[in-house]
Amino acid sequence: MRGGVRAGQLQRTLALARDSAGAAVYLSRYAEGEVRITQMADGPGAPPVREWVDFRDAAHASAVGKCLLTQLDHEVRADHVARHRPARLTPHTITDSRVLFSALDAVAPGAPVFDLREYSPGVVCSAVPIATGGAAGSLALSLPATHAHRLREATEALRRKAVPVLLALLLSGAIPPDAPAAAPPPAAAAPTTETLRHLGRLFRTPLTRFTASAAGPHLVSDSAAGAAYLFDTDPEGEGPRLALPQTLGPLTPGSLPAEEGLVVLGTRAGTGA
Repeated sequence: MRGGVRAGQLQRTLALARDSAGAAVYLSRYAEGEVRITQMADGPGAPPVREWVDFRDAAHASAVGKCLLTQLDHEVRADHVARHRPARLTPHTITDSRVLFSALDAVAPGAPVFDLREYSPGVVCSAVPIATGGAAGSLALSLPATHAHRLREATEALRRKAVPVLLALLLSGAIPPDAPAAAPPPAAAAPTTETLRHLGRLFRTPLTRFTASAAGPHLVSDSAAGAAYLFDTDPEGEGPRLALPQTLGPLTPGSLPAEEGLVVLGTRAGTGA
C-alpha cells in the first residue's frame, strides 16, 4: 500500500501541474539509453499528444527528448542519435545532427526546451529539466498548435510546478538521495535526514535551519519563487506527504517559528546557513 500511496501523491502533484499550466503534462527520464515517459496527467481540457511515432525514436523532435538530450554528455548524446537516426516528422523537424547538437548546446542550464510543431504539425510542447539523482529527467507539457499563443505562459507555470514534482519524486523514493544512476531506487520509505540534505543541495541557497526529524511537518522553499511547499504527515501513517497546493510566501529566512520538524530553505541569494 505504501508504494501506491506515494504513486498517488505524485500523480496528484502532476494533476496540479496540469491544472496550473492548462495543458497535459508528462514526466520522463533517460534510462538504459532510451527516452521513457514514466507518468502523465491529462484531462478533457488538456488533451495528450497522440504518439504517432514512438517517443523513443523521436528525441530529436520532441521537447521531452531534446530536454533529456541537453542533459547528456556529448558521447552519450552521439550514441543515442546513432541508434535513433533523426527522421523528418514534419517540415519543422531538425534532421541534421550537427545542427541539432548546436541548438541543444545553446540551451542555458535549467532553461526550457521547445518543440514548435517538430514532432506533430498539430502540437507545440515545452519541457524543463528535473535532476533525478544523476539521471536526466524532464517535466513537459503539450498544447494544440491552435493554443500556441499560450505556450510561454504555460511554460512559466510548468517551471513553477517543477519544484513540487521534484520534491514529490524525492519523497516517493523514486530518486535515491545519492545513489548512482544505474542503481535501483530503494523501497519507498519516510524521507531520511540524507534525503532532506539532498533537497538542500538542489536549491541555490543553503538551509537556514535544519532538524533531523523527517516525520513531522516541514516546509521546503523554492528560492526562485520565494514560496514554501508544505509537507505534512500522511493520515494513513505512510510518512510525510506533499500537501499541495498549500504554498506559503513570500518568505524571509528565519521568519517562521522554530517548531519541531520544520525545515526551511533560504529564499534570498547569498543567504548563509
